[in-house]
Amino acid sequence: MTSKLKVNVISDSGDNNFITSNGSGVLTTQKILYPAFEAYLSAGQTGIPHETFTKITFNTELFDEGGHYDTSNYRFTPPVGKYLIYANLFTYDTNGGGSNLMRRGRVAVYKNGSTMSNPQINSGWQGDANGQNPDAEMQTFSVQGSVIINQTTATDYYEVFGYIGNDNGDSNNGVSADGSVFYGYRIGT
Repeated sequence: MTSKLKVNVISDSGDNNFITSNGSGVLTTQKILYPAFEAYLSAGQTGIPHETFTKITFNTELFDEGGHYDTSNYRFTPPVGKYLIYANLFTYDTNGGGSNLMRRGRVAVYKNGSTMSNPQINSGWQGDANGQNPDAEMQTFSVQGSVIINQTTATDYYEVFGYIGNDNGDSNNGVSADGSVFYGYRIGT
């Protein structure tokens, strides 16, 4: 007497593999690749305009499970599901200090090239814009934020934009390769 495996999927306990059956006793083992990535800058990004949201060029992957992060256009295009997306920008004044210190910085995750209306991430730091408190001026600072998104189509994409303001209103603003990251991973269906 022969018996057939009637269960289509059997999962294991810990190594992210699952076994499928074609119903005729043929078993196949496959690895589950939950979409997840982490990207960073290979070099600092300078010349960021004063108080203008500018796309950050996260052009190097630390890892990319499932292949949903594109290093040529710096965007994450995950399949349908729920995801946590996080970004940290370590910003600095490219003049190296003096009278041109930064006063404000923000990081935002854009969906399909535009700011997200709901949920929105627009996290940041604001110094003393009136010059009353010189301690509020910074040469370097870090801004970060995270958002949970419900990806309902497989074509929506997500990017990181940075916003930096300084005393003189010029473009001597930068994002360091050290400590600046963009990552995301699936947290549900």
